[in-house]
Amino acid sequence: MAQLQDEIKALLHVPEASHLNLEKESFFIPQDSLYQLLNEDKVTQVIDEIDEIPWHLKETTTVWIMKNGRRILAILSFLQLKRSYISKFMERDVFDEHLPLNENSLQAILPEPANSLFYDAQWQFSAPKLARDGVHRVFHPNHRLPFTINRWIDSGGFGDIYEIMIHPKHQNVPLLLSETDQSMVRKEFKPPRYKKHVANSDIQDDKEGFSNELRNLNILNELKHANIIQLLTSYTHNGRHNLIFPFVQDGNLEKLFKGDRPLQFDSDEKFLIALCGLSSAIQEVHYYTLQRLKIDLLGCHHDLKTKNILNHSMQEALVTI
Repeated sequence: MAQLQDEIKALLHVPEASHLNLEKESFFIPQDSLYQLLNEDKVTQVIDEIDEIPWHLKETTTVWIMKNGRRILAILSFLQLKRSYISKFMERDVFDEHLPLNENSLQAILPEPANSLFYDAQWQFSAPKLARDGVHRVFHPNHRLPFTINRWIDSGGFGDIYEIMIHPKHQNVPLLLSETDQSMVRKEFKPPRYKKHVANSDIQDDKEGFSNELRNLNILNELKHANIIQLLTSYTHNGRHNLIFPFVQDGNLEKLFKGDRPLQFDSDEKFLIALCGLSSAIQEVHYYTLQRLKIDLLGCHHDLKTKNILNHSMQEALVTI
């Protein structure tokens, strides 16, 4: 059992340059790596060594684990609990897909202190998958997010900006089409400031402000305009709201104006073409029309400035955000 525990521990992943609490929030085990470790031969070997499982149920147990319970078996092995406890999960039809389990459910399956230990350890094996489907997700505070990179870039009045990469096996479908560059930006809103004289006023303002921005970004996503940056996904974790966008390597228009003329704008014509793309994006925002849904809206950016206009050399264009 100790050898398997060590092999599972070796899979623990910590994102590069993480600002998170390494003991509590960062470590996670990529699901595909765990499944590669716990192949059929390995699971068969583990079950053969469990004396408490009758010989005539060993094959049945192995088949069930391969289909439904490799993460459960991994957690038991990781904690060096009795691996025969796998039978208790089988008896109650509790599968990997039910993880993470709440404390009451675990109390009905495992004795103390095994249920408490299992509850705390399961989050490392339950990193969620993120999807580009317009659905905002709210994660449990104990969830470990599947970042492989989580690097702080900048701070502003609204919150902090991080460069991130998300483990490819923890995306329902690839969030980005590029096979080579999977860098993204995470915009984390600052937690609300509490006002003593108005109970929860900032909490409500924070929630409404984020909801409005999320709604507007999802509406803009429908345009699929080449010069309007796309919202990839969004979530709330530990009470903090997050938006994820593609990472634009070349900075913003303010940086471009202050530096040397970049190669992608080596002629005035190229710069004018980029400005035309930017103008087209602003026009789409101001006069929002979506024929397939018969929608006509009037929009306003409210904060259009050089710092909020991004420069993307791959498209030789400027991209609004």
